[in-house]
Amino acid sequence: MNGKISKSERNTILNNKAVIYLIKEDYGKAVEILKPLIDLRKSDYEEIDYARIVDNLGYAYFKNNEKEKGYRLLNEALIIRDSLKNDTQLISSFVHLSEFYEDDNLILAKEFAEKALKSAKKTDSPNDKMESLKHLIDLSQPRESKKYFNDYIKINDSMNIINQMSKNQFAKIRYDNNLEIEKNEKLKLEKNLISLIFLGFGIISLLIFFLIRSKNKREKLKIAYTTETRISKRLHDELANDVFNTITFIDTQDLQNPNNKEVILQDLDAIYDKTRNISKQTSEVITGKTFDESLNQLFMSYTSEQVNIMVQGLTSIDWVNVKENKQIEIYRVLNELLVNMKKHSGASLVVIRFESALKNIQIKYSDNGKGFEKEKVFKNGLLNVENRILSIKGKITFDSETNKGVKVNIEFPK
Repeated sequence: MNGKISKSERNTILNNKAVIYLIKEDYGKAVEILKPLIDLRKSDYEEIDYARIVDNLGYAYFKNNEKEKGYRLLNEALIIRDSLKNDTQLISSFVHLSEFYEDDNLILAKEFAEKALKSAKKTDSPNDKMESLKHLIDLSQPRESKKYFNDYIKINDSMNIINQMSKNQFAKIRYDNNLEIEKNEKLKLEKNLISLIFLGFGIISLLIFFLIRSKNKREKLKIAYTTETRISKRLHDELANDVFNTITFIDTQDLQNPNNKEVILQDLDAIYDKTRNISKQTSEVITGKTFDESLNQLFMSYTSEQVNIMVQGLTSIDWVNVKENKQIEIYRVLNELLVNMKKHSGASLVVIRFESALKNIQIKYSDNGKGFEKEKVFKNGLLNVENRILSIKGKITFDSETNKGVKVNIEFPK
């Protein structure tokens, strides 16, 4: 065998590289990589590989606001894949075309989403089923949307069980492989822990410094002082004891024991999460025309293998015409709800729906967590949520019972 790769292999590698840029939403870079590939002779490809590249380039053009080019290539890829009767590849074409028509032709968008679901059922691919159902939930009427939503939850729950089994198997392999790497573990852990704390304190100190410097009026300085006091209290209450306990554990326990090692790793993860959350909750909120992107980044930061967050209608809101102070308060309120979800409810699924009426904007939050008693609603840190909504002349209602999840309805004037 020689070290050279074939044209087909090279083109596959470049296509995969372009897919990474599509995931990163760098559509211009994806176009730059894929366009030269379709200019080559078709004889350099298998038909199925050529269709994949054409479909990806069409999707990149579409997402890069070159819809005419995008449609032509997406349709070409669909025709090729349909002739090959390849359901796995057809799913991608159907999903991309459904997304293409979402803004202009809801009927066609739904038809393609339904075709994607039908093909996904043939291939029995859980991930493809969930992707198709996501589109159908957004594109369907409430009653039908609820059915698709229930189907999504069933598949998601099954996937969680499979993922947990894989995770447990991986954990066993990791234990077996890490038993030989122990000599300098204790010193490294202490150094990493100290660096992590200094980093957290540094971030918080910088945030406080810029907050105080930028707000020179008396009322704003008072707010900055209140924020500083709250952050300092959180650092003391949430981090100081954890740091001390972890260092004590390191000093007193046998690190050769795999169980002890896992405890330390979990403690470090918890400390890092707390530090990151404090930083995130006090950082500047990017408002204006990209406010929906700020909210998407917030939701993504709480999405994990254990928690799935579904967002509906976010891009339908004209955020440019919503005042900056209202955008900031809505961001803080949603962050508080997600913090409460993560700390208290143990939910695996969160749905956040945005709706725009004539004069008001509505936000409906729900999760499938363990909920809480209505009379104790403000004991989980949600009093601040109500005060923020009242400050923008809005109203908020909580609906929850123990073990029945949480529903929060928010309404405020544009």
